[in-house]
Amino acid sequence: MQYYQRSLSFILLTCIHILLLAQGRKEISLNNNWEFMFSELSIEEMAHIDSQSQTVNIPHTWNNKDIQSGSEVNYTTAWYIRRFELEDEQTEKHAFIRFEGVGQYAEVYVNGKLAGDHLGSYSAFAFNITDKLRDDTVNTIYVKVNNELNLSYPKDNFLFGIYGGIYRDVSLIFTEDLHIGITDYASNGVYIHPKEVNNVLAVLKVVTLVNNELSSRENLIVKNTLLDGEAEIATSSKKESFFPGGMHQSVSILEVDQPRLWNGKQDPFLYTLKTQI
Repeated sequence: MQYYQRSLSFILLTCIHILLLAQGRKEISLNNNWEFMFSELSIEEMAHIDSQSQTVNIPHTWNNKDIQSGSEVNYTTAWYIRRFELEDEQTEKHAFIRFEGVGQYAEVYVNGKLAGDHLGSYSAFAFNITDKLRDDTVNTIYVKVNNELNLSYPKDNFLFGIYGGIYRDVSLIFTEDLHIGITDYASNGVYIHPKEVNNVLAVLKVVTLVNNELSSRENLIVKNTLLDGEAEIATSSKKESFFPGGMHQSVSILEVDQPRLWNGKQDPFLYTLKTQI
């Protein structure tokens, strides 16, 4: 079983402050002990060099003081390298790597194989790396990062800094064969859409993204429960059939009579939504 909990408030437009918990899923921080070096080498060359690199921890950037110092912005390419071994219980899991922010363009390789690329510093991204990991040796993640000027973002760097580096958290995520989706824009796979919110009634549409990594169709129960502390305020439970492959939506509706509306500093109350499969 896998579940999420997220805190939310009833306001006229949206929910705020997401808290993520999960069973059947393990998330491991990869923030420490990266090797870093400036280099224009290709991944084939990087996999065979034994060069001098420095050890850094994430978050990291190589030009955070350019604008403050008045010097020219350091536009360049660099490599980040992280090595790790799989634990026994991880070898049968599905594995994902998630970056919360890399500036500006990133190519991610696992054991020399391309996992994916991403342009833009201010959005998270995640890749499925299950088929690229090995349990008989040390695994190596290579991240090629470039912050050169690009048509996709502003050019006046003295108003808008073009920084380079992995400057937000990095994590490995291990899941079961049946799991809530990770790779939909690196979200937590549960979306809440307020359809109606007032003092009398709140109607929530909850969309859960489900991945079936098995080779057969599977029947699952998708349950959403809205909590006020420990008390259940609304619940929805649906038995659904999910075909293998791809990401599938499960849609639920929750209704709350006389909801407690969020009111800033006067009453910053939050409900909690728990989603289970």
